[in-house]
Amino acid sequence: MSNETNVPDPWASKPEINIDDGGGASFKSGYDANTFTINVPKTVGCWKINQSLHVHVAKRPNRLNRLMTKFLLGWEWVDT
Repeated sequence: MSNETNVPDPWASKPEINIDDGGGASFKSGYDANTFTINVPKTVGCWKINQSLHVHVAKRPNRLNRLMTKFLLGWEWVDT
């Protein structure tokens, strides 16, 4: 007998994303370029957590935050 509890995946019932701009019923002219425009901010540096995981930020943290993060979590700050 198993004590496993099966919980439904909350992401499985997410609403579908409509990528058509409403100009037509099909994609005869291709995708709408304005739909996929993403403004990515420039990063000033990142927290290097390990070899493959870096967290990039747009605003440099102050010296105390960088020191305490290194001391408490072991994360290394790298300027870009």
